[in-house]
Amino acid sequence: MLFNFQLRPLSEVTPWVYQGHLYLHWFGLTEGWYWLHVNEKDEIFRYSPELLSYWQQEYLDEPRHLPYADYYVVRFWQDLLDILPRILEPLPPRLAQLLATEEQVNQWQERIRQWETLFEPSEEEEETEEEEQSGREIWDTYLQASSWWYDRQLDTHPLIAGPRLWFWNNDQHIHACWDNREQDIDTIPAWTAQKGQIHLTRAQFLDEVQAFHGLLFAEMASRIQEMKATYQPGRTDRAPMPDAFSANRSIYAPLPQKGEDPEERFWPYPDIALDLAKLEKEQLTRFQRLASSFGRVSSGEEIQVNAVFNAMTKMDRFAGLS
Repeated sequence: MLFNFQLRPLSEVTPWVYQGHLYLHWFGLTEGWYWLHVNEKDEIFRYSPELLSYWQQEYLDEPRHLPYADYYVVRFWQDLLDILPRILEPLPPRLAQLLATEEQVNQWQERIRQWETLFEPSEEEEETEEEEQSGREIWDTYLQASSWWYDRQLDTHPLIAGPRLWFWNNDQHIHACWDNREQDIDTIPAWTAQKGQIHLTRAQFLDEVQAFHGLLFAEMASRIQEMKATYQPGRTDRAPMPDAFSANRSIYAPLPQKGEDPEERFWPYPDIALDLAKLEKEQLTRFQRLASSFGRVSSGEEIQVNAVFNAMTKMDRFAGLS
């Protein structure tokens, strides 16, 4: 499979905290690992051996189960669906031609990198009003020239030095490229997959997306069913479900100890609140989101090709490339 994940065992999922109470919700229950198997030698979101070795020495009390990105799998799924309409919408031919070969993709990425040197911090004195106005013009031109490209970049910001990964459609194949050569943590290369490209047919790509979607929601349905089979709302020694929801996990709460009687089958963490009806409702709502993304066959934002190429020409001039 292209898209892969493994959920953290339910007993190891970190509860969230709100007003001193522990609770679990659908998003938090997707805690786990995820990665892309792009070819025989590259897995995107796999940490480099050097970084894993460094972490093993620095954080002896925090063992890593898998060498992949460790976060909420649903966030990865959400970010993919967010750009799915743009991935499925073919680029205008003139832009697709810029990315026709691997060498051309490399040239395009280097071209953007040269533009971005214009925004590197300067140690010079405070800018004059004229310089500020010129800087705003360059920034607006840069956005006009490159937004179509960054609109097709997967958001990996939840991760430190997240992989840089783009998808696009040239009306023949879905292409993906990654460039993580500048992504490091504590000066150590972050990822095993440094730079590369692949392509799939549109049908193959959609099959991979649907397989990821189906497996994630099947495992979440099983997880919810496991909790339904053991949760007893009538027990009085549990924390109340908070009325409001806090998206910020302020405390990594210690896992409560299980009951002493191994034969007694009930939710083993009575001080962690559950709202099973809400979990089931969110399971259905999120499951339907894929169909909604497929329904948006277009991003609804037409690329103004002539304006984009005019902006590219201006950026080349600003950067001294022409």
